[in-house]
Amino acid sequence: MPAWPVGVDAILLITNVTKVAIIGAGPAGTVFYDLLVRSRKYTQEDILLLDMSGDVCPCLSRYNAFVENTKSKCSPELRFLVDGKITGTELRAYFRNKYPFPVKGFYIKEICKNENGLFKLTSTAGSILTEKVILATGIKQKLLPEIVFGGDREKYDFTFKKFTEFQKIDFKNNEVIFIGSGDNVLFKSHRLAEWIATNAIPHSFGCIKIFIKNVFKNDNNPKFYRNVQKYVEKGMIEIVVTSWDVKTIKTNRCGLVSEIQLADGICKIASPGGAYLSIHTGNIIDIPVLVDCTVEDLILIGDLNLFKNGQICSIYDSILDAEKKAFDFIQNHGY
Repeated sequence: MPAWPVGVDAILLITNVTKVAIIGAGPAGTVFYDLLVRSRKYTQEDILLLDMSGDVCPCLSRYNAFVENTKSKCSPELRFLVDGKITGTELRAYFRNKYPFPVKGFYIKEICKNENGLFKLTSTAGSILTEKVILATGIKQKLLPEIVFGGDREKYDFTFKKFTEFQKIDFKNNEVIFIGSGDNVLFKSHRLAEWIATNAIPHSFGCIKIFIKNVFKNDNNPKFYRNVQKYVEKGMIEIVVTSWDVKTIKTNRCGLVSEIQLADGICKIASPGGAYLSIHTGNIIDIPVLVDCTVEDLILIGDLNLFKNGQICSIYDSILDAEKKAFDFIQNHGY
């Protein structure tokens, strides 16, 4: 592989080679940065902490089957990192005060490795050369298909963030369609069915539909799956296998879905009032484009690393993983 040519692109390069570039200023990235500096093997000048917002950006805690187990292991003063009781601006303030580090507001579009083993990070402000790349960019919820929904996605996607939103639906004349095959869909659909059954809400047969792609995920919570199957047997929930490749969505005069055109056919909504959609089509690893390198050439930390290994974690889990990776890094790469 040839070295990068000298030219217009080279003018953008920062002349000094940074020893470590950390992409992502969330909990994992900031903890990793903190431990490297405190090891005294690195100074703040040796490390670039990069985030698109230019600020410390903690992710939100996610509920999952392992949360209660994690809460039992962490100290009481840090349990809010697991149970999500403190989120948004409060959580941001906690990490900003605890880790007051300089964060560069660069969006890294591309990572390229040259024949000398250096990495070039192409950002919105030019390019950066670095010896090591730490990825702490987190996980993004993948809501498909963006081409169909675009800026109007909120018009179609009813995420039912508050349980009281269920009460607005006339289940005799309307239905709810969940698109996805993960725990989120299983949990919300069975909770909805349970609420309808417990409160004797009038409803039509198959008023809740779950559009899955082939099968449910094999790492789903078995309890959630059993709960859904219970309402499938009662005829309240219907499982529909589709391609998820949505071409167009038609709505009625009330703004509810009347028809979904899929790659493998057209789904006409049987309910006279139309359907509500709740879209949960999975998570994706949010990383820049890799050129002449793979994720094995980089160091993944936090929830990004745990997700790659098939785990979903809380912020506390993410911090523990970042600490472990930082100690390993200092031992193996410290100057």
